[in-house]
Amino acid sequence: MKSLIAAILLVPSVYAAEPFLIFAADAAYTDAAVVPVVAKYLSSPDYLGYRAVVDGPGLGGIVNPAHLVQISSSLSDIQQKIQLGCGPNTPHVIFYQWGDPSYTPPDEMADLYGSLARAGATVHASGCQLFGFLPEGRFFGATHCALNLGASPYRQIDWTTIDYLDLTGGALIDDLCSGKTGIADYVKLAQTIVSYVRGKNPKIVIAAHLSFRNTPPATMAQAFQELSGIVDGFLLAYPIYSPQKYASPSNLEIFLSTVRPAPHM
Repeated sequence: MKSLIAAILLVPSVYAAEPFLIFAADAAYTDAAVVPVVAKYLSSPDYLGYRAVVDGPGLGGIVNPAHLVQISSSLSDIQQKIQLGCGPNTPHVIFYQWGDPSYTPPDEMADLYGSLARAGATVHASGCQLFGFLPEGRFFGATHCALNLGASPYRQIDWTTIDYLDLTGGALIDDLCSGKTGIADYVKLAQTIVSYVRGKNPKIVIAAHLSFRNTPPATMAQAFQELSGIVDGFLLAYPIYSPQKYASPSNLEIFLSTVRPAPHM
């Protein structure tokens, strides 16, 4: 999952016809075979990692400049990224990725509420950036091929301080959980969380997480169809630095051509 203004107003209903996509993977600027696929299917309403524009060839101007994102797994990294400001080719939406002890510092792991509050306050203090929350699936009670929403602390979060939320329930539909959990469980998670969170913050923008790590593109596309209309868009995880089964340019194109049969170019 590790490598995602005041000037931008996003209304979820805008995306009712076609949910937005977030592609913040490092492959957007490190894999020359991925770049043309992204350029073919993503357009202005979508989101890219800001480094795809800064360090990658051919993706400048593909999305709205206010739709460049950064995914940070520590408060110190968030602090560094807001120093970039909100000029051209800088991150305008900063996600705090919390909950993976491999990346989240121990003191932040031990203090979810305090860490989340500090992360949001730091981003908003910039005056020009929006704040997103990207917790690990266990935050939502989605772990070990089981869904236990009762174990999730989502009711204890102050959602009014969060502009974007990524629902990380993608593990429920991966190959490792076949026959145990599936798309119906992900839909249940999304319906429950979205209903509650929107009741607290009607303006929040909510994405569902789909990962190429252990989920084939056909299953991802089916989940996309079932979750569309519940969430506003989808964050696509495309891991390249850790064990994975399906992160390839060909599978990326299979998925994108299924959910967006009419390319943008």
